[in-house]
Amino acid sequence: MIGTFNTLINELQSSYKKLKDFGQNASHELKTPLTIMRGEIEIGLRKERSIVEYQDILHSVFTELNLLQETIEKILFLSSHSDAQLKKTFSDIYFDEVIAEVISEKQLFAKQYNIQLQIKTIEPTTVVGNFILLKILCANLIENAIKYSYAEGIIELSLIDRQFIVEDFGVGIDVEDQEAIFERFYRVDKVRNHAKGSGLGLSIVKSILDLHKFPIEVISTKGKGTKMIVTFPL
Repeated sequence: MIGTFNTLINELQSSYKKLKDFGQNASHELKTPLTIMRGEIEIGLRKERSIVEYQDILHSVFTELNLLQETIEKILFLSSHSDAQLKKTFSDIYFDEVIAEVISEKQLFAKQYNIQLQIKTIEPTTVVGNFILLKILCANLIENAIKYSYAEGIIELSLIDRQFIVEDFGVGIDVEDQEAIFERFYRVDKVRNHAKGSGLGLSIVKSILDLHKFPIEVISTKGKGTKMIVTFPL
């Protein structure tokens, strides 16, 4: 009876935490597609445009709406499963395909802030994990690099020797901030563009990494940029 009671308490605590995290994670993950759609619509309303230009805008908004729907479905999936249940969904994932999919989705977001996503080396790499979570991991690391890059900057992406590397050449992170960047709602107040963050992106990244037991290394120099290195152990 004591064991059953303790299990029940643990499940209630886990459910409460997931309910609390749901709202915070939802606001973070839904912000990007909404920002892009708003930007496209504002561009369309500034002046009269040709039919082709309006079609391009509608196509862009339609693409982001599909991404928004997909994101909502992902969040609902994640919020309704415990860590133990999520681990049961782990399978062999081609992480190079995950990166390609995320880059395709983030190109427009990067373009809005004059940032170029540049692929250096992408090796075929298989990891064991949850596809949805690994995609969120990849997307959040790239978005974070965009937010702390200088305008017209470059973000270099690599997948080599079982390491996923995201490197920007932006503002960098102070030494005293590096220990805290993965804490929930922690934000460095040196964003160089208008892609303001909620302080949840890297916290979500850390949760996903912990679940998969993937280590991450942060190498940063103030004023020169930041390199995030995720390692996939064999």
